[in-house]
Amino acid sequence: SPCAGIVVDPFKFGGAPADGGYPGWSSYYVENRGSSLTAFENVSISGYIVGIMLSPSGSTQNNDAVRIKDCRFLGNKVPIAVGQDQCRNVTVDGCFTLGAKCFCDGTTYGSQIGVMPNITNSLIDYTQYVLSFTSGRGSGILQNCFTESTLSIGFWGSGGFTLGIKDCHLKLIRADQNSVRSIDAVLTNGGPVIFDGGSVTCYTNT
Repeated sequence: SPCAGIVVDPFKFGGAPADGGYPGWSSYYVENRGSSLTAFENVSISGYIVGIMLSPSGSTQNNDAVRIKDCRFLGNKVPIAVGQDQCRNVTVDGCFTLGAKCFCDGTTYGSQIGVMPNITNSLIDYTQYVLSFTSGRGSGILQNCFTESTLSIGFWGSGGFTLGIKDCHLKLIRADQNSVRSIDAVLTNGGPVIFDGGSVTCYTNT
């Protein structure tokens, strides 16, 4: 139950999750509720652990057809997090993030089996990882996106589902030349990844 700017469907049946849930809201952990057709547009979120959190309790019910459009995320550890595998048909379009550990994460919160949103037309700056989805619960699309001063594309999962990276221009930096913690790989994958157009470049100080 991370401190988040916006939380959709935070509660579940059977009491609070292992971390105790959200303080002062224990009486709401009595039923599963699943939203659909939720939209966030032209929203600015700054300084949270998670910017927009979908299903932090891990309750696997709906929270689908979510649209996140033209939003700005500044100084959030994880701008967008997906907590379970019923969060399908989630789209992230035209968003901007500055300063994050992982732009879009499906492996840290909730049941840790989040489905990757379709991410399009977005700018991702000063970020350690672009994405982290390793549960093999569905395919992912990163299209017409741009990164600056980013260390790694991130982590892609198993199950035979494909990550498509199309017409993206990903400008990465070397950790050892920028006083930040080093990373193991530009992309760690346990499933198919297809690059279609675009470019991946690495800047150095030499």
